[in-house]
Amino acid sequence: MKSAVSGPLVLCSLLFGHCASRADAMATKGNSEGLVVRVTASYPGASARVVADTVAAPIEQQVSGVEGATVLESESRNDGSYALTIHLETTADPDQVVKLVQTRVELAEPQLPEECRRQKVAVRKAPDGLPTFWLAVTSVTHSEAELTGIATRTIGSAFSGSAGVAEVRTVGGRDRRIILTFDSAALSARGTKVEKIEKELKSKKLQVAPGWPVDGNLVLELASEPPVDLEKLGKTVVGTISGMDIELRDVARIRDGSVPRGFASANGRSAPLVAVTAWPGKLTRADVRKVLDGIKGLPKGVRVELVSDVSMGSLALAHVRWPDATRREQVQEVIARAGKLLGEKVGVTEWIAFGEELESGAATILFTLPRGRATAVADARKVLRELRDTSCVVSEISNGQHPFPVRIAVCGTGDRGAEDLAKVANALVDRMRAKGTVVDATARPGSPRPELSVNVDRAKMKALGVTIEDVAAAIRATGVTVTADDNKFASETIVRVTPMPEQLDEILSLYVLGEKGKPVQLSALCSLRKVSAPQQVVRVNLCPAVVLSGVPPAGTSASDSIAQSLELAGAVLPKGYKARPLPPASR
Repeated sequence: MKSAVSGPLVLCSLLFGHCASRADAMATKGNSEGLVVRVTASYPGASARVVADTVAAPIEQQVSGVEGATVLESESRNDGSYALTIHLETTADPDQVVKLVQTRVELAEPQLPEECRRQKVAVRKAPDGLPTFWLAVTSVTHSEAELTGIATRTIGSAFSGSAGVAEVRTVGGRDRRIILTFDSAALSARGTKVEKIEKELKSKKLQVAPGWPVDGNLVLELASEPPVDLEKLGKTVVGTISGMDIELRDVARIRDGSVPRGFASANGRSAPLVAVTAWPGKLTRADVRKVLDGIKGLPKGVRVELVSDVSMGSLALAHVRWPDATRREQVQEVIARAGKLLGEKVGVTEWIAFGEELESGAATILFTLPRGRATAVADARKVLRELRDTSCVVSEISNGQHPFPVRIAVCGTGDRGAEDLAKVANALVDRMRAKGTVVDATARPGSPRPELSVNVDRAKMKALGVTIEDVAAAIRATGVTVTADDNKFASETIVRVTPMPEQLDEILSLYVLGEKGKPVQLSALCSLRKVSAPQQVVRVNLCPAVVLSGVPPAGTSASDSIAQSLELAGAVLPKGYKARPLPPASR
């Protein structure tokens, strides 16, 4: 059992991701309810560093100093998402701050990447707490991708339009994709081309991703949202020959190519979860059940169950982390075993678990503590720390308290690299633990992880009639994540690949279609380089930071634990680094 140094960011995404949200109609005077203002944006395909440089920097430079704000805390992620949490003074009016921030964001928008502006930047007030209610969507007759769609469209929509609801998000499950593999011989026999069929599909409002060749045949990817019936899709007319209709199934093999969006389970059973965040005191269990009862058109065999209510009873939250190379399937197996052990040795009967695709070696467990067992949290901590090859931290969250209430930011001043900052922060965590100023300390983000940098020669791309989208699509088809990086060199476009492929030569052996449909091997225009890159970039008041969080020791208040930790930081941090306290947060 390893000590926990780099905590997962699973819960952050629940609060920072793009959520279905509902503007609250009530007037807010002051900030007695502990609300925050959140700014969220998306730059699809961009790396965490690119998001930090091109989205976070311009927005935060404008927002900094806004009236009523105390701390700006942001996170840029390798999935292209950006979220800024603005902590407020207790006397600040959140509605007024939203207006002020919106004005400043509008001033920053001309500096943002075009794709980010197209996706829109959202500014809203929100509760700074865990999602209040967790619902599991299950069925023995529907696929995980189908259940995810139901969770998002049907359940999520029902709650996002309900009074008292601040945010709704689907956690885990799979995003459905449809893969079309075109038969070159069948296309030739019918006198048609993929380009014509692609144009026809787009005219029918289907989202078509750039294609890539496999074994001499072209593969296209379609989004399946709203859901598309594969049988009906196959009968889609995509052309004619000698007065006869050409159906899509005549020239292409059609299959479900759904992709995971992390994992989620309830009491050991895999199921997408719907996380509902309520405005303080504005939504009860009875209200939740009323919304569920009012949902019409739920497919036969689909059940929706309320599996966790953070507003009632005693609960605890555990973050579990594995080495970076751990497979998601292995994580799910261990989490299932952890749930069983919590039941057998601690008496836990209700628990949910989830993890996101970006952090494949991390998971969060939220469980209800058994009544009348004063040592339940300590017992759970002991059980979870017995899991092999993992690090684990546990925090009680009963009575509306924040998990891991001790929060400190370690900031690097000047030109401090991400690796150096992570090393300094992790060393401070070790000292805090050794001195006993905090229990179950974690640091986020963790150290940069190895990635593969694919440097694509722009001149060669142009000469061969290849686009960077073609290259990214071909690499992405191997099952890895592809993100855009800074284009530091005028002659190259750079993309990053995670996780690091076992066989690097496999990347260079891939093909894309060039001018006039001629296959081009990536080795003709790409070079590879192993690099280290952050999966997340955290900034506090515009400075790169690592956030340390933990639980105060028994008999010590959170404020005293923070004061002791800051005193220690002042004594041990190297020159060029500083520590500052942060408000409690749901993550």
